Amino acid sequence: MALFPDKDLAVLRPKEPREGARPLVLAEKLPRKGELTFALGAPEGLSFSMTDGKVSAVRNSDDMRKMGIDFGKDVTWIQSTTAISPGNSGGPLLNLRGEVIGINTAIIRGRLSGGQEADGIGFAISMRTAIPVSRQLIENGRMVRPRMGVSIADVTPILAAERDLAVDEGVLVLGLVAGAPAERAGIE
Repeated sequence: MALFPDKDLAVLRPKEPREGARPLVLAEKLPRKGELTFALGAPEGLSFSMTDGKVSAVRNSDDMRKMGIDFGKDVTWIQSTTAISPGNSGGPLLNLRGEVIGINTAIIRGRLSGGQEADGIGFAISMRTAIPVSRQLIENGRMVRPRMGVSIADVTPILAAERDLAVDEGVLVLGLVAGAPAERAGIE
């Protein structure tokens, strides 16, 4: 098993594949709003089940952070009305063609950060996110990401005035990770 906790994804390789089992086809495109979906799983320990719904929206990481869900940057999420219960998480979200469009990950119940009530808003990590992560996990046994080791902030006119900067656009280096490439390259 190779695991990438930042995206809540793992690649599992069965010791002995089941006779007659066929892999599911992975969707190459993001689903469209209104497209029918099906979630497979074993909610609450019950045997195999399938629920249906439709795509409500396709969201990015910034949208999700506003709702209190953060699996890092560069995650494309599929929001659907498909019921996702404990036990469905980690299972496939399928389209009408039987292609996997996402991996069921989260459901929001209760109060959102804006104060609105939410009851059963389901989210799946899209295959646009899962496929590249799974390829790296298979090839390397881990996720390999380039890093500079630098904390930055976009320079805005307000930040420039606060810090008495000579420019009002660009990037401000806030900090460096000791021994990281940015520090070794002499960035200050």
